[in-house]
Amino acid sequence: MLKRSPTQASTSSLSATRVGSGVRHFAPPPLPGSEFDPAGDAEILHRAMFEGQVDEKSLMSVLAHRTPPELYHISQAYSDRFQTRLPSDIEAKTSGNFGKLARACTMHPAEYDAWCLDRAMKGTLGADKEAIVEILVGRPNVEIKAIKLAYEISFGQSLASAVEAQTSGDSKQFLGMVLEANRDENTVQRDVAADAEALYKAGEGKFGTDNATFIRILGTRSEKHMKAVIEAYAKQYKSTLQKAIESEFSGLNSGTIKTALLAVVRMATSKAEFFADLLESSMSGMGTKDDKFIRTLVRLRYPPIMHAVKTAYEAKYKKHLVKRMEEESTFKGAYRELAWGLVGEE
Repeated sequence: MLKRSPTQASTSSLSATRVGSGVRHFAPPPLPGSEFDPAGDAEILHRAMFEGQVDEKSLMSVLAHRTPPELYHISQAYSDRFQTRLPSDIEAKTSGNFGKLARACTMHPAEYDAWCLDRAMKGTLGADKEAIVEILVGRPNVEIKAIKLAYEISFGQSLASAVEAQTSGDSKQFLGMVLEANRDENTVQRDVAADAEALYKAGEGKFGTDNATFIRILGTRSEKHMKAVIEAYAKQYKSTLQKAIESEFSGLNSGTIKTALLAVVRMATSKAEFFADLLESSMSGMGTKDDKFIRTLVRLRYPPIMHAVKTAYEAKYKKHLVKRMEEESTFKGAYRELAWGLVGEE
């Protein structure tokens, strides 16, 4: 079996660039080591789909063991050689959850996030605001900018306008702030104690809630700064910022903004545990929420990130992630094998 490459580039290095009007193109990440053969992998994928019956094992031999930067170059090599897009061919030749996961693996991360956002905003039962929050909140500015560009190129409108049309009130304001991509990223020194005090006075320290203060601080501060604020808040006020948000944003119309603010706090506290919780929530309850599971898994498939999330999952839920997945009946056949491959052996 092929081993996954140790390439450790992050999605933030996959910058997006428009080339020509309406042309979908993203600037490539650095080409991995000399042993990596994108043209050879492209040939394997094409043969697996077009020489007789679809060979799912051959598809998985590549898709489960290549990082997103490598798959970007494979997709480019595939397009150059066969004059068609790899995600489109996979969509046409596969089906079910295996097809969804396989296609997702071959899309540029920003393009896939844009596709997921469009799908979340066009649900048959209305917008899936939880999915919108999970995709956007906590992203570095460069990733937000890449997703915005990918969305505009793919769907012909601005992402900010699309999200604005599907949200209202505090959640509309907060997500609009996120999409401005102006969040501090450790470049501005701020007063940790002052922010902790402001949040206390905006919530637990007053009658009612000053929502604007929560939105302003949690929507603009860096993750590092927020971690310090969370610790200062707990030390000074013998409570936690997470509990304060859960208590203060408990009204019938507070669901989306509460989810967004809690996501900021939980990611600043432990990003690995946050994603471990997302994976668990996709499998808990009646049936597996496969779209959520696939979306989360695809985002985590860099080996160092996946390792951290698996470690956090085991620490919190007292079992290996793969063992937990084995409990779900949805994981069958090729879908099971590809998901297992992306998670990696315990």
